[in-house]
Amino acid sequence: MQQVKDFKWTQGITVKDLVSQYNHIGFQSVELARAAEAIVKMKKNNAKIYLTFTSNMVTSGLRGFFAQLIDLKIANVIVTTVGGIEEDIMKATGEKFKIGRFSQDDVELHEQGVNRVGNLLINNEAYMNFEDWLTPVLDKLYLKQKRWAVSDLLKEIGLLLDDTNSILYQAAKNDVPIFCPAITDGAFGFHLYLYQQ
Repeated sequence: MQQVKDFKWTQGITVKDLVSQYNHIGFQSVELARAAEAIVKMKKNNAKIYLTFTSNMVTSGLRGFFAQLIDLKIANVIVTTVGGIEEDIMKATGEKFKIGRFSQDDVELHEQGVNRVGNLLINNEAYMNFEDWLTPVLDKLYLKQKRWAVSDLLKEIGLLLDDTNSILYQAAKNDVPIFCPAITDGAFGFHLYLYQQ
């Protein structure tokens, strides 16, 4: 059994040394260190790495990090939620999300046309702009082909985005498939449902 050791920051510390120290801090840092060790082991053994995340992680500033992991060939397959796809497209097309407070009044925010995801704030207009962008894209793709596998459709959409911080863009560019287990949720899923009818 390992013992708790004090974390020591030193000038010029490498990421490898930083994560190695996480093994001895306790709480969730230990899990991050174990995850890093597992990924290194998997890569050495040529195992496929499935990167999964929920939409709130894309809403946050982790979106660009996930895109970077794809570009660095760390992830071989992506599994995420439709909300993660929606908000990746929103950010890729110029939407900005703001940081608020966890304690903000949801009724008051609603009256202002603002949605809260934890302490992150998204204007209603961002969802309307998303739908305005997505509808003609789906129209064009429908003319090209009537039925799509979700991963193929997301690749086509990713090729239309010009944002290196986009998960869809990096996945399309690096031929990494994206799967959404519940594609009928959210505005994106609703649009797909209409096109399948």
